[in-house]
Amino acid sequence: MLLDTVITGNILTLEPSRPRARRMGVWQGRIVGFDEEIESLEAREHEAFETGCVVPGFIDGHTHLATTGMLLAGVNASEDRSVDAVLHRIVDALDQQGTDEWLEVWGYDQRNIGRHLTMEELDGVAPKTPVVLRHVSSHASLVNSTALSLIRDPELREQIERADGLAFEKTQDAIRDLVEPYRVAKIEAAVRASAQLVLSEGVTTCIEAGIGRGLCSHSEIDMRAYLNLHRKGELGIRVQLMPCIDYLHPLRAHEDDYAASTLDLGILQGFGSDDIWFGPTKMWFDGGMMARSAAFTQPYEGTDYCGELAEDEEELRDRLIKAHRSGWDVAAHAIGDRAIDSALSAFEGAQRLAPDPSRRHRMEHGALIREDHISRLRNLAISIGTQPCFITYSGDDFYKIMGPERAHQLYRGRSLLDAGVRLIGSTDRPLPGTPLRGMQTMVDRTSNGGQVVGPNEGVTPLEALQAYTLSGAWAARREQRLGSLAVGKYADITVLDRNILDQGVNALGEATVTATFVNGIRRY
Repeated sequence: MLLDTVITGNILTLEPSRPRARRMGVWQGRIVGFDEEIESLEAREHEAFETGCVVPGFIDGHTHLATTGMLLAGVNASEDRSVDAVLHRIVDALDQQGTDEWLEVWGYDQRNIGRHLTMEELDGVAPKTPVVLRHVSSHASLVNSTALSLIRDPELREQIERADGLAFEKTQDAIRDLVEPYRVAKIEAAVRASAQLVLSEGVTTCIEAGIGRGLCSHSEIDMRAYLNLHRKGELGIRVQLMPCIDYLHPLRAHEDDYAASTLDLGILQGFGSDDIWFGPTKMWFDGGMMARSAAFTQPYEGTDYCGELAEDEEELRDRLIKAHRSGWDVAAHAIGDRAIDSALSAFEGAQRLAPDPSRRHRMEHGALIREDHISRLRNLAISIGTQPCFITYSGDDFYKIMGPERAHQLYRGRSLLDAGVRLIGSTDRPLPGTPLRGMQTMVDRTSNGGQVVGPNEGVTPLEALQAYTLSGAWAARREQRLGSLAVGKYADITVLDRNILDQGVNALGEATVTATFVNGIRRY
């Protein structure tokens, strides 16, 4: 047998039966053996990494590839730190593109500039061009008067005008309908750019958290962009796609076959290949902390405002139960503790009506998990799609708006793992952060401003690495083929410039990706 490749280095497999190895053989995209198992075999190619370590390819368990690509290629205000800086960016963009087309600005974040821009300020630099600023969290948008005048629904137009051009959550649909759907070619370019970026960060599989309709979509046929890239060999990574629950609908079926919430032809999760396939359906129980729209039981510090649920609570419960009974795992976006209460009650109701221990329901974000939530999460076997980089880049802000009495509950780690709740590591791009940065924050719990958020929630470096590998594979229902380096699994591999498990607690954050392999082929 002639192997395709032999990879040599300090190999950390994450497999208990053989946790470390020196040589690994790859044939037709799969791992065929280690060390003595391949001793007598020749190979066409040899890849040797004398320093650092070789680990399983990272799995980003919740991200938005197309939106990230839009930010990378478009007018990007995420680094602007003053009102004037954002306004100057708009002026420069209009000088380049002209004033006859819509101008979309990506990455807008009022926290970076101290407050929201006003419509009057936007009108001052763009009196005739319709302008929309997309909040970096996707939970809000800001428009000028010209854009506002194009909204057909008079009630929505008046609502947004009263909010000085701000639209939150589903109210943004009135704005998005004016600029979307994008051409599939534009979505392809965005996804292609994002895929190249994540490969440079050691990511080999992404879970795209919402396609079809909803806060994160760009076209109701945006899945075609992923399929086109895959067909042309330009995707380069594996992708699991979460269809938005708004895209599911009842189908005519036999009375024995519950089909109140599904895709056409009865297509369900798992449909596809190991390169691109459907995952759970995505739904939203509340908004975001950055946009101040997440739903809490106690007010944001210094206010009397608790946020709001995304929809009527009974409607949310009904939609989740219908999806569960129709055969879907559900990924429920729930950030505030009130939203978590609501989501847990819905999951409990679903399992009472149609018990199914094989389900892998998820809660996305789970930003403020109270003590009483933990046992309910464990009993329901619900995993948490966590974003540790929220502590890195927003920890100071979140600590301030939650206050010291609640801050220790933010983005929990240790208490969840000890209770048997699985943590799925992710970035929630286009927000800032990388898997390695996220792993470091899972360990040290420290914001960029030096604030330690929930010091008792730190995990070990190994547990952090597992969150971005083994747990991600489990969440994608591909744990037999991804997540660790073992015979028979795909040769999805990340190479780092240092040994992240043997060089102290800061090794994760200081490490650099030197190579990324998918199917045994070097992609970065």
